[in-house]
Amino acid sequence: MNQTMKAIKGRKIMTHRFIATAATALFACLLVPALSAGTIFTNFGPLFTYDTLNGTFIGNDLNPGDNAAEGASFTPATSTLFGSLTIALSCFNNCPVSPFTVSLDSDSSGVPGSAIESFSVTGATLDSNPLITLTSSLNSPLLAGIQYWIAVTTSDANATAGDSIVWNNNTVGDTSAQANSVDGGTTWSSISGLYQTPGAYEVDSLAPTTTPEPGTWGLMIPSIAMLGAIGCQRRKRPGSTV
Repeated sequence: MNQTMKAIKGRKIMTHRFIATAATALFACLLVPALSAGTIFTNFGPLFTYDTLNGTFIGNDLNPGDNAAEGASFTPATSTLFGSLTIALSCFNNCPVSPFTVSLDSDSSGVPGSAIESFSVTGATLDSNPLITLTSSLNSPLLAGIQYWIAVTTSDANATAGDSIVWNNNTVGDTSAQANSVDGGTTWSSISGLYQTPGAYEVDSLAPTTTPEPGTWGLMIPSIAMLGAIGCQRRKRPGSTV
């Protein structure tokens, strides 16, 4: 009798452990995809390092009449959805009063084309943190092997001389295609191969939702089926307890 009770007790302990393990695995399958987002492109150094002393002027570039703009290109290795952009921007002299625009652009014969998504940023944002992250609300598709551009422009050349935005350079040797403009991005010129250093930035894909992928369902279904079978066996045994 004692051995029978011990066997029943042992089965109950094993059942509890299985349920706990299956529940943990199910939770992990749901949680892990929600926490991961892929990097589409980055030219930051380790821990988002970049050149804090050198960069390219946006707006007033100290040449009378110029309204400077800058573009840098990237090409996704796989098709994905645009999630966010982190970019190294700082203020030269003082932060300009006028807002400036950071945009994800299509390619137009090797220079920035039409805007896919734009972000309006104020110079005051850069006072406390030159490294800013802009989160997409459109999550537009980015296709593998297609060139895209990140462009920084402003609506005017800023009235006060020297009050400009600077797109800080990368320090990892990135030499991706670049373009610049002196009329606020109305017309662009390619400057690739002219010993220019692209600004530092990172493009990330949209983080997956908590909806499991087909492969995840394949891992979850056997555990769910096993839990269901255990429940059916218990209901068939009158007076059984856990």
